[in-house]
Amino acid sequence: MAKVMISLPDDVLERVDAEARRRGTSRSALLREAALRELGRPDRQVIDAAVARSRARFAGAGSFDAAAVVRADRDAR
Repeated sequence: MAKVMISLPDDVLERVDAEARRRGTSRSALLREAALRELGRPDRQVIDAAVARSRARFAGAGSFDAAAVVRADRDAR
C-alpha cells in the first residue's frame, strides 16, 4: 500500500481527527473512505450535461398529465 503526504489546514485536520475518534477508526481509514466516496460520485459536469440534453429533448413536448400517461401504459399491458 502506498503512503502519501498531504497538507491540510490545522482546523480541517482537527475535524478529521475528531471524526476518526468518534467513529473509532484511524485518520487514514477515514480519509480513505472519504476519498472513495468522493470518487464514486458522478462528475457534476456530466450531470449538468445530461440535464441540459434532457431539457433540450423535452423542450417541445408541451405539458401532459403524468398520471394519465402511467395509467395508459399500465392499462395497455
